[in-house]
Amino acid sequence: MSNEIQRAKAFITETRKKMEALVEDFVEGKLNREQFNTLYDRYQTQINGVKSIIVASEPESWTEVLDDEETFHIRQRLMAKAIGMMIFLNKPQKSIDTLGKVSLNQTQIEPLFKQLAEKKKSVNPTATMQMFRFPQLVAEVKKIGWVFVVEGELTTIVMIFSKEPTIDQKSTVMDLLKDFERANQSHLKQPNVTADNLAMPFRVIIRRASKS
Repeated sequence: MSNEIQRAKAFITETRKKMEALVEDFVEGKLNREQFNTLYDRYQTQINGVKSIIVASEPESWTEVLDDEETFHIRQRLMAKAIGMMIFLNKPQKSIDTLGKVSLNQTQIEPLFKQLAEKKKSVNPTATMQMFRFPQLVAEVKKIGWVFVVEGELTTIVMIFSKEPTIDQKSTVMDLLKDFERANQSHLKQPNVTADNLAMPFRVIIRRASKS
């Protein structure tokens, strides 16, 4: 591995630490929502940019047997884009916010929640947490796209992608979910939760997709 790639990966690790510290500052009341959202977006954008550089600099990791430049553009063109998402409170189960373009209706969402519940029953919980950190489900919904459902401790995320998301994209969403729940844990435990007071790490993914 080249020194440049090592430095890039070290930068990602350090930036994630900054993001975790940002979450703690918000929890302690040192930042308002606008400060948190703006700084979190900036850090996540930096990470995404560095990841693109790593991909472009490690052609040996690509599975397609194509010319390097052509392969890179194909990967970019076929990369899944986040179209929209819904955030559900787990107990009681109810929608608390929607970002981007969401065309899923309740009759389409309910089977996904049931599939996730069945999947949790059939998989060793310890193995699931070690591997994914959160129970998850990826399903293709006709005329909608690929739907990624992730259950956290307090909330469940339903994110719509244009194509099947990669492992890295799913990992990013789960990092955002962890920070979302940590930053908003006091609000999420209130009896009447609204999106008005919530810090929103997911905003950077949806906004970036809308610009592409």
